[in-house]
Amino acid sequence: MPSSFPTLSKNCNVSNYTEEKAVDPTIRSEFNDGRQLSRSKFTNVCKKWTVQYNFLTHTDKETLSDFENDDVSYGASSFYWQSPSDNITYEVRFQKTLSFVSEQIEGFWAVQIIVAEIRPNSHIAYS
Repeated sequence: MPSSFPTLSKNCNVSNYTEEKAVDPTIRSEFNDGRQLSRSKFTNVCKKWTVQYNFLTHTDKETLSDFENDDVSYGASSFYWQSPSDNITYEVRFQKTLSFVSEQIEGFWAVQIIVAEIRPNSHIAYS
């Protein structure tokens, strides 16, 4: 069973939130006269989110680092993550390793995470 994204301190907040399709499901063919033919390659498309968590404490930073390294092997294993926009829990994987940046206020950190559903509509019904 997948792990769950760790609970962070109350200090942190979310910014720079985006939700998009993980891939473009369209096949496009260009003709010599400039016309374009397009069709769907597949109809079920996974979602992808980019979220920045701000004002992480040192403990939050270490918790996320340990989670990335030990629990989900940087993106090899899936985990449950709650989207901040709709509070629905999805089964996702990291799409990029975590990179922490120090905040202007000493002792706090920011991190951007990029996650994608492991299969379309992988949300958990009881969310």
